[in-house]
Amino acid sequence: MAKPLPVGNCRICGAYGPLSFEHVPPRSAFNSRPILRATIEEIERAEFDVQNVRGKIHQRGSGGHTLCIDCNQKTGRWYGAAFADWAHGAVRLLDRPLGVASIYCPFFIFPLRVFKQILCMFASRTEGLFPDSRPELRTFVLDRDVRGLNPRFQVFAYLNVSNLFRTMGVTIQGNLRTHQISKLSEISFPPFGYVLTIDSPPPDPRLVEITHFARYKYDEWRDVWLRMPLLPVASWIPGDYRTLSEVVETGRRNRERDRAR
Repeated sequence: MAKPLPVGNCRICGAYGPLSFEHVPPRSAFNSRPILRATIEEIERAEFDVQNVRGKIHQRGSGGHTLCIDCNQKTGRWYGAAFADWAHGAVRLLDRPLGVASIYCPFFIFPLRVFKQILCMFASRTEGLFPDSRPELRTFVLDRDVRGLNPRFQVFAYLNVSNLFRTMGVTIQGNLRTHQISKLSEISFPPFGYVLTIDSPPPDPRLVEITHFARYKYDEWRDVWLRMPLLPVASWIPGDYRTLSEVVETGRRNRERDRAR
């Protein structure tokens, strides 16, 4: 007998009922293998040493039971294949020796479909983002022909050159050097990382904005050129693009400082 689906509110339409498993990103975008998911405490306990992190293996890949069957099927049918093409195009660009901070990338895509899939991913990973407080986002995703996005919301991207991923719901981040405050959510899963900001600037000026993807028509195929930054993901902190050695060294200095107190 099949195991009954969990019940709850769909994170896109808000309807209460059985929830299907939503892969974030889609399975066809390199998310079909088991993953190790760890909590912040487990990562810090291992001192960011990936080999020693003790988490939980998820056999189905990254995702969760977050969307109703109807929203899952509709959005997957409308946007999933276009998003997979976008991801596979990026992997081909990265499959070469690079020693640079960014690369100028050609993408041959349906920009609006890619963009709407990205927003579906943010909805799935961020409880309450669409149904309760962001009705315009819900309408934008569930009507495949709607174009344009409220300027309160901006989406940025980068190429994730690590073999690690991280997801984080809406958080408030402050920069002590610039005194800048960012309200953001992040999904990073190779080959891409995405940052959604709300009424605020991005956490890092190197990120490239792709909000203009929302201006295209659903059936509009375009060649889009973007100068994509190549950034590592080594910590659980959203918007943090230090290398693993930098993260480990910062942790070492902090421990030494704590012991000296």
